[in-house]
Amino acid sequence: MGVLEETLVVFLGDHGELLGEVKYGGFYGHASPLVPEVVTVPVVFLGAGLPKNEQYEPIISGVDIAPTLLAAMGKSVPDYMDGDNLWDTAPEMDRIVRSETIQLGEGGVIDSIAPRPVPAYSAVSFWDRSGGYVFHQNNALVRFVMSQYWKLIGSPPASLTRKNWTPGNHKRMLEIHCRNQLTFGDPNFTPDDLSIPSLDY
Repeated sequence: MGVLEETLVVFLGDHGELLGEVKYGGFYGHASPLVPEVVTVPVVFLGAGLPKNEQYEPIISGVDIAPTLLAAMGKSVPDYMDGDNLWDTAPEMDRIVRSETIQLGEGGVIDSIAPRPVPAYSAVSFWDRSGGYVFHQNNALVRFVMSQYWKLIGSPPASLTRKNWTPGNHKRMLEIHCRNQLTFGDPNFTPDDLSIPSLDY
């Protein structure tokens, strides 16, 4: 239609994916656990007079999309809106972004005896360009039980995970789900620098 130069196109996903990586236990899926492969999502902006094949260096967050789109349309960004307006300004290179998830158990023994749905997996994480920290929020025993059920029996990709099962993979699966805190890469900040929210469902 000849309007690409007047149109901003944003191509993105809402999460990454685990595809049987041995270092995490050989399972498939994206709801849990929070690891770099799940929280890292490519984003492509095109059209609107943007240069071709240019990589944006600062780390960005999904919450940056709405203010960026508003600014691209020439509209003001409300003060209450989280995220950075990437259209007009670039975030600091040492920016820290947050990602969090709550995955409910969706039935089963635990939910049948609990007064309300019990998170099967709950975590908040913080990331910079060099790595990040994941802080598990829900009960470790629940995380253990539900990870075994969902990863090996109750989810659609469980049959793929079972094909990858080895004692070593099972040990890695337990480690990634049951530790209260995980560190990935070499983040340029420490947990002491953070204000860690408590996720409550």
